[in-house]
This record gives sequence, C-alpha cells and structure tokens, in this order.
Amino acid sequence: MLRYKLFDLGGSGRFRSLWEIYASDATHIIIVIDSTDKGRIFVIRDEIQTMITKIKRANQKILILANKSDLPNAVTHDKIVNACKFDGVLREFQIRGLNCSALQDTDIEAVVDFVKSK
Repeated sequence: MLRYKLFDLGGSGRFRSLWEIYASDATHIIIVIDSTDKGRIFVIRDEIQTMITKIKRANQKILILANKSDLPNAVTHDKIVNACKFDGVLREFQIRGLNCSALQDTDIEAVVDFVKSK
C-alpha cells in the first residue's frame, strides 16, 4: 500500500508565501491552472519561478495541470509550459504539463500516475 500526504494550497497572493514552505519537502508538486485565463499565465510563470528559486531542490517533479481543457477557449498545457519558458529550469526540475477537466473527469488518472511516479 502506498501512502501520500497531500496539501491543497490556495493560489491567491496571500497564500503564495506558504508555497515554498510546503514545496521544499515535497517530491511532487501539482500546480492547477485555469487554462481559459490566458492573462494569468505570466503571473503563474513568475510565481512558479520564484518558488523554484527559493526551494532549490533538484529533481522535484512539477506538474502544470491545465484545468478546464474541455472548454473551447482553453489553452493547451504545451502552450502554457512554452509560454512560461521553463527551459533553463528544466535541467534541475522535471516539469511537465497535462490537460484535464475536473468537471468532465478527464485525464485525472494521468495525474494519479504522476503522483505515483518516482
């Protein structure tokens, strides 16, 4: 039996200072993004890069989860990861993207597989 300890942290500014506290000991980090909110992609990029710079723990696995992928105006996870320009960071951290729809229950199994991965 595998056991996991999961924490759900809010994304608003007042909670972001907590990210690095929890992320510094984590083996996996899942960042859920509203893929229909194109204006927030660069804010998210800056916050993720700030967090990664502060925790300085190599080989962490980070999943950028583009939620609401079922909507017609959704941006794909590939475009989000490319827009965030994580190229330099990718050498130390394993960052990947995945589309999902919590409402439609699509690709949730892939998220579970990500958490199970070592």
